Amino acid sequence: MSTRKTSIEKIQQDKLATLLEQFLSADPSETESNEAQGKALEQFVLESLRIKQGADESPLRRKTQIDAATTAKAATWDTDFPEFVASQKILNRAFTGRHADAAMYAERNDKNEHKKVTSTKSAYGRANADKKHALKKQARDQGVADYVANRKNYSKLRKTAAIELAEKFPPLASSTFKKAIQGL
Repeated sequence: MSTRKTSIEKIQQDKLATLLEQFLSADPSETESNEAQGKALEQFVLESLRIKQGADESPLRRKTQIDAATTAKAATWDTDFPEFVASQKILNRAFTGRHADAAMYAERNDKNEHKKVTSTKSAYGRANADKKHALKKQARDQGVADYVANRKNYSKLRKTAAIELAEKFPPLASSTFKKAIQGL
């Protein structure tokens, strides 16, 4: 039976939160090389695992053991979960000394994910806009068709005819019909 701890103490949670905040708030300016960014990622992962295992304040020997085990595992990690493939590739590169490659891969992955999210949002937006406006378009088309077919039943003044159409074909405003029948 395993005696492995599955929960993290409050103090460890606080330390991890602080470490994460520091890592995320660091500004990898254009002057910082990809190599330095990759090394920073590696150090972040190592320090996180030291904290998680309660060895962040342990003697150097214990930290070195944790770092060696982490490096071996991260360098050879092979996930079966598609959602972790990018993380796997980044960590594999960082922990085999290919820090610049890890940082460049992470940057390309971020750009690719941003494109996917943007295109998905656009597609949903267009689809929802089409649904939202379908009833209004249908009412406008019916109103214009009725106006063309029964022009003699409507006022000769375009503004008054538009008001009559708006009353007969809701939910559109008279201004919509006024524009739609212009030039007919």
